[in-house]
Formats: sequence, C-alpha cells, structure tokens
Amino acid sequence: VGVSVFVGSSVREFAGNLDEYEENLTAQTAVVLDLADKVGVELSTDTLTEQLDAGKVMDLFTDTISAFGAILSNTLFVILTVVFMLAEAAGFPSKLRAAMKNPDATIGRYSNVLNDLQSYLAIKTIVSLITGVLAGLICVAVGVDYPVVWALVAFMLNYIPTLGSIIAAAPAVVMALVQFGWERAAIIAVGYVVVNTVMGNIV
Repeated sequence: VGVSVFVGSSVREFAGNLDEYEENLTAQTAVVLDLADKVGVELSTDTLTEQLDAGKVMDLFTDTISAFGAILSNTLFVILTVVFMLAEAAGFPSKLRAAMKNPDATIGRYSNVLNDLQSYLAIKTIVSLITGVLAGLICVAVGVDYPVVWALVAFMLNYIPTLGSIIAAAPAVVMALVQFGWERAAIIAVGYVVVNTVMGNIV
C-alpha cells in the first residue's frame, strides 16, 4: 500500500512537471539540429519535430508510469490469491495421502520440486532487490528525478529474464535524456548494463 501511494504521488508530481520536461526535450531537439548543421548533415526541422514530438514522448512517459502504478495496485489481488493458496497448502498433504497409493513417495517428489522452486525464487528476489537498489543509486548519482520509482521498476522487471532489465532501463535513460541530455543518459545506460551484467551473469 505504501509503495502504491508513493508511486501515485510520483505520477502526480511528474504530471505537474510535464511542461518543464517538454521544454527540455524541445531544447535537446534544437541541440541535435545544431550539431547536425555543424557536421554538414541536412536535417529538416519539421521532419525531426514530427519524428520526435515532445508532447507525444511525454504522453508515452506518463502512460508508462501510470501503468506501473496500476500494476502495483493490482498487487493487492495477487497477495489475496497467495493467501488463499497458502491456506489450501496447509491441508494439501493430507489430501494427497488419502488419494495416493504410495503417498510418502509422491509427497517427497513434490517437496523436492517445491524446495527447488522456493530456492530459485529466493535467490531471484535477492538479486532483483540488489539490482533495484544499485539502479536507484545510479539514478541518484546522476541526478535523475524519481530514482526510487526507477529502482522499483528495476526490481520488479528483473524477474523477467533478459528483456526485463532492458525494459527497466528505458524509462530512466529517457528521463535522463529529457532532463540533462545524451551525456548523462549514456551514463545511466552504461550503469544499467554494468549492473545487470554483473548481477545477472556473475553473481
């Protein structure tokens, strides 16, 4: 509940800062045009504006954060489901013993599978938590707004193999790009790559 409230307040704060972010994105577009002109690349202002509409980018960004808030809200239903499953699990061994001819062997096989699954989820949760904390610290160091939100996104999406970490990095990189430009966005991107490589492949 606390996390949902925090994300909701962040969404409202983000909505209040939309005008500032849109101005920053427009300024970044002007920088790209100026750089292209200096290196002799003909780049149409209208074309670039059409392809990189600040308003549309901000709308997409707002929708992404709102969707994350909705996911956290739906977590309540997941928790309730888990509670009912745990309540049912308490009486499950006795039901197996009544249904199976060799209940001890059957329950032993189920226990081994469940123990392996629990170990995997425990390890994955710890790795995801550390990944989220490190991602948040990177955002704090760079100065990106809403570092706790990006840490939560990194934590939750790290449960998704391979693609989760890539998707988690995208909003933080875009936020850095809108706020500061490509230099700090590149730092965020490299930081996420290092963290996910170390945690996912080494640790």
